[in-house]
Amino acid sequence: MAPRRKSYKQISALNLAIFSTFIMVWLFGYMKPIFSSLFEEDDLFYGTVSFIAIPSVFGNSNIPFLDKQMFNINNDKNANFHLYLSRQQKIEMQEWFRWWDAEEQMPIALEIKAARINKSTWIVKELNTFDGSISKEVLDDYHLRIAFWGLFIETILLFTSIHFIRFFLKQKPSIEPPIPNNS
Repeated sequence: MAPRRKSYKQISALNLAIFSTFIMVWLFGYMKPIFSSLFEEDDLFYGTVSFIAIPSVFGNSNIPFLDKQMFNINNDKNANFHLYLSRQQKIEMQEWFRWWDAEEQMPIALEIKAARINKSTWIVKELNTFDGSISKEVLDDYHLRIAFWGLFIETILLFTSIHFIRFFLKQKPSIEPPIPNNS
């Protein structure tokens, strides 16, 4: 009996299932902070910004979960705040918000309500300064919206992976034709 081998369709289906699963796990890692913040109680902080970072890989990409601003207040390097905003919210915020007061040559005083998601990371739920604010309702609405879309994409990736795995397992392996023996 000739040895069996997998067809190209089966191998491709297995590769696509593995790829979909990888993307699903990677995306969940980026979504986890938002999911965690939806169920946590908010803490209140006062201070001035001491450090700001906008990740360069995904900065200003307008892709939820990937596009965020990170900052610390009061020179506390063990308290990292993550601010997730939509492109429209960023444009509106640019009209009134600045991290640094150029006239006074000092950081702007902030009042922050944030949900703790781990030992040193908080997700900003509300941000107030003397010049303006971003309300809790606006940020919660955005966080719920991106959580919904994230779950929707995760569900599509899960069903895609299951479909390709079923295709891989359902296909019968092809059998190599016997080699004629001309003796």
